[in-house]
Amino acid sequence: MDRYVCLFLALLLLAAGGFAAVTRELNAQSEDVTYSEHRAYGDPRALDGVSVTMDVSYDQRLHWRSTLAADSGACTAELSFSQIRAQEWKRPSTRRDNAVYLFSGVSYTASAIALEDLTEDYLFAEIIKDVYSRTAPGETRTETVHLADYYEFYHLDFIYPSSAALENTQMLNDFFRFPVLPEETVTVTLMKSADGKIASLHQEDDFGLDMRSFFVDAGDCFYLAFFPTVRYSYESGIGIWEEKTYALDFSRIPGGAGVYRLAVEGDDRLLRIENIYPFGDDACQVVSLDISPDRQSLLLLCETDGVTELTVLGSGDGRMIDRFALSDHGELNGCFVHEDGYLVTFFDGSFVFLTPDGAGSYAPAVTSSLSLRTEDGATVDIPFERRNDEYTCDLAWDGERLVLALMNRGTSDCSYTIAVFDKSSMLYAGWFENSVDQGLRIGGKNRPNISAPLNVTIQ
Repeated sequence: MDRYVCLFLALLLLAAGGFAAVTRELNAQSEDVTYSEHRAYGDPRALDGVSVTMDVSYDQRLHWRSTLAADSGACTAELSFSQIRAQEWKRPSTRRDNAVYLFSGVSYTASAIALEDLTEDYLFAEIIKDVYSRTAPGETRTETVHLADYYEFYHLDFIYPSSAALENTQMLNDFFRFPVLPEETVTVTLMKSADGKIASLHQEDDFGLDMRSFFVDAGDCFYLAFFPTVRYSYESGIGIWEEKTYALDFSRIPGGAGVYRLAVEGDDRLLRIENIYPFGDDACQVVSLDISPDRQSLLLLCETDGVTELTVLGSGDGRMIDRFALSDHGELNGCFVHEDGYLVTFFDGSFVFLTPDGAGSYAPAVTSSLSLRTEDGATVDIPFERRNDEYTCDLAWDGERLVLALMNRGTSDCSYTIAVFDKSSMLYAGWFENSVDQGLRIGGKNRPNISAPLNVTIQ
């Protein structure tokens, strides 16, 4: 016993010594942080007046705040270091793609199930009970059945920030009713023990529909819109995947397709669900839904025949404020809402940056591309990701220059790319590597992480 205790203490001391060594290494470089510029394109004087502030933490124990400032084509870094974090920053949760999921394509295995445990809360309980009724004790039975023979509507799983306003998921399911497709099948393999219990169970949904939805948390209410089709991917041969698309049936939902507002209102504090912007006969293929920073306007992006349209709605009543074509550059990549404006990017690299017009709408201010080919044939690509948020992206606009700062995710946790644009073209692009990131690659596992939003300013 004493030998094991001694071994444990030795390992504990070794681990502590390892962390101490890391800490000594980091303390040694804590006040000596630099940025290395890797210029990809343009004139660095386009950065004049720009500063980028980043907070980086290591193992929640060591904290750096660095500010990179540019002047006369040269960049300098100011640094503060502490072993006490200045403040705790919580990631806001205003928007979430795919907030609603169909219970489709779900497979699972279970054992030792009593029949009385198959309540209505148990996934596909009615199907399991039916197969069970035809299975003799000691028998293993496999059946493939149509889901629509047992359930009229799909069950929806709502994934959203914790809120008392949306605790009643059954009410939401009773409202948002999408009929089960007649083609969808479920295969159940069930073994019944001699005493009548389910000894083993394997259930596999042979379909697996992918639903896209768009969910916005506005604080006092929520907004929800659905992509008009669901997709089913299947392997038609070894390594060969094909996809089928099915139109969602909105006919059983009060109000049909549109943008829904969900809010708890009145003295009785009941959840009210209202379609504030019905799509009607318009074939609105929703690809994004956002809300302006002042929460007065909803920003709805739809694709029709390869053209992306922006519809600006009043967040209170769904009144259309403005609607116009934004781009014909194909599939949307991602969007970013900022106090200075609204950035919309496309997979071909093109983007549009819009600014508030003071009347609740937005107007294009910059139309350019995140990708270009230089005169010597080199390609410059700015790494804007579909799900950028306040941690991984920031921007600033002074009326003449748009400055983007984007985390280099996948290659670094505390280095970033800066790109500068005028109203139609890229002026500068460069990758700035933080020496903290270079120095903290100790052991290959623990690495620094950004711990607060990027912050870009223009003086």
